[in-house]
Parts: sequence; structure tokens; C-alpha cells
Amino acid sequence: MRSFFQDFVKDYEGNVIRCKMHDFVLFLMQNEYCTLDVNDADHKERMGHEKKKFRHAALLLERGANIPSSLYKSKNKSLRTLVATSSYSTTSSCPILEELPEGIQRLVNLRHLYCNRCVKLLYLPKGVSELTCLRTLDMFVVLENDSIRNKEAMKLEDLDLLKHLQCQYLHIAGCGNLLNGGQAKRSAAQLLGEEEYNLVHLKLTFNSANDKAHGEILEALQPHPYLKALKIISYQGSTINPKWMLTLVNLKRLKLDCCYNCKTLPPLGKLPSLESLYVGDLQKVETVGLEFLGVEEDGAMKCESSFPKLKLLQFARLHEWTEWKGGVCVMPSLHSLEISWCESLKLLPNFLWRTPLQNLTISYCKNINEEHCRRKLNLFNHNIPNIKFMQ
Repeated sequence: MRSFFQDFVKDYEGNVIRCKMHDFVLFLMQNEYCTLDVNDADHKERMGHEKKKFRHAALLLERGANIPSSLYKSKNKSLRTLVATSSYSTTSSCPILEELPEGIQRLVNLRHLYCNRCVKLLYLPKGVSELTCLRTLDMFVVLENDSIRNKEAMKLEDLDLLKHLQCQYLHIAGCGNLLNGGQAKRSAAQLLGEEEYNLVHLKLTFNSANDKAHGEILEALQPHPYLKALKIISYQGSTINPKWMLTLVNLKRLKLDCCYNCKTLPPLGKLPSLESLYVGDLQKVETVGLEFLGVEEDGAMKCESSFPKLKLLQFARLHEWTEWKGGVCVMPSLHSLEISWCESLKLLPNFLWRTPLQNLTISYCKNINEEHCRRKLNLFNHNIPNIKFMQ
């Protein structure tokens, strides 16, 4: 209770990402920060009467709320950090904040702008490019045009004005709006960087109907090999296997989601550092086989195992998935396996019963028989402490 910082929450690497501050610290720092729940009609008035100049502001926004104009209606030289996120009382995957205010350039000394948690940000206003002190920008939205709703939007070339930008986390939304691989390659140079201390977590969202160029665009959006976490969302190419995928030797977390047209999975078993893998809504995948494991065609592994460090594996909503082929020396570190809404899958591969699996959850997979799985466990003399079957 004497500690200034309490109730630490850590990420998968053990880094502290959230904590509770002691009341005494809040008292001492009352002139430094402001946390505002923007959910009622009088929040602008309350902030308007506030005389203190905060350096750090966190806005908890209800659906349809706007950033209070009192933050930016005149030149604000004090604010260093602005965090816009959904309110704790907001439980809906509905838009929380669709646009940042056009007057945001008045925050002349802003160093850190966090807006990725706004759920559905449609664009970045042109004024963001005037924040030349900016070091953190966790989301960039690619538009088909340079304007939206008769308002000028920030363009990729505007990033050249942000000389101090060093993003460790970045969400690039609207990747499908890039015209071709050439434009995507220029975007990668501007957004993804080359230095180890820069980008660590990358999310690519392809929310576009122009799926013909998705493969070319993904190939061109090559991140540096120091990347530790990657999410690819709504990619609509037929394959999801860019040449750079296997160069990510430091990648620990990978999520492939809503890639509806993909028929096969890349050889992810060759990623030496991968610890967590989520595959969801790849609805045309029928077989998860040797190509996924990175195994030779004859099924033989040479000297190293497939998925050597994988601890958590999750499959969800692969409705056409019927067969899972295995091999030897596969997933020697697997701790947890979760499969949900894969109605066509009937059997689990035998290699699973040779892994150090501790948690097995099968949900709404009507053709996977619990009794059969338990017989396999007995046959291989393997005990899994936590097993859940839900239908």
C-alpha cells in the first residue's frame, strides 16, 4: 500500500503495460494529467472552467462523443500526450470516434498521440502533419482520396514532415486503398522504418473491396526483421505468404483474421521465435497440413522442429476445415490449444498427444468427439490437466 504504483498488468513479454497509481501520487500529479469520461452534456463546460494546464490527457469516450474543443480551441503549448479510447462503460465492436478535430494542429508541443483504440477512425486530419514534435502516432489511415466529408485528410507523403516519429506500435488501416505495390513500398519506407528501436508491433487492415492488388500490396509492405508482433486483418488475396514472412526471425505473436479468400496457410512452422498464433475466419481453408508446419513433402524433419517455441495456438471459424495433418518434432513447447466453430473438423493429429499440452479447449466443433480424444490421451499416456468441450 506504500508503493506509488500498484496492480501491475504485464504483456506477454513481461513488460508493464498498465498499473494503478496511489491516491497520494494522484494528488501530487493533479496538475500534470487529466482523465475525462466524455459521456454527458456538461463535459465541455467543466473542462472550459478548468484553469490548470495539463501535460497528459486521457479521454474515455462514449459512442458518438467528440474530443472536447477546450483542449484545442486555442494554441495549447502544455499538452504532451493525448490518449483517446473507449469508455469503460462502452461494450459494443461499434464506432467510438470517427474523426479527430481539424484544430488538432493547435496542440503545438504534442509528443504522443494515441488513437488506435477509437475503434473506427475514418481518417487523420491534415493538421496532424503540422505536429512536428510528434514522436508517437499509433494509427495511420490510408484513403482512396485526399479528402473525406469535404475535409482535407493527411496523406502518406505528409509523414515526411514528422521528423521525430518513432512508433513502437502502428496500425495501418485501409491498406487495400494503396493503388499498387509501388505505392505500398513507398508507404513501407515511410511508416515501417528500418531501425530496431522503432516498430515492434504492426497491424495491417485491408478493409477494401479491391482485392486484386492485395497480394502485391502485402508483399510491398515489408516490415523490418526486428518485428515482434504482427496482425493481418481482412486481407482478401488467395494466398497469404509474402516472401518476407519467414524473415521475421524475432516474431513472437501472429494473428491472421478475416482473410476470407485464403485457401492455404503459410509455412509458419519455420518461424523460430513464434510463441502465439491466432488463425480466424479463413473460411476457404480445407486442410492444415505439412506446408503449414514447414515440413518436407515426405513428412520428415531434418534437424530442427516445427514451431519450436509455440505455446498458444488458436483456430476459430474455419468452417470448411476438414483435415489436420501432422508430422514429427512438431510444437515441442505447446501449452494451450483452442479450437472453436470449426464444424467440419473431425480428428486432431496424433502429434498433439506428444506435446506438453496443458490446456485444451474445443468449442462448437460438433464432429470432434470428446471420448475419442480421451482415448487418444490414454493411448499415448498423456495427461492434460485442463480439458474443456463445449457444444
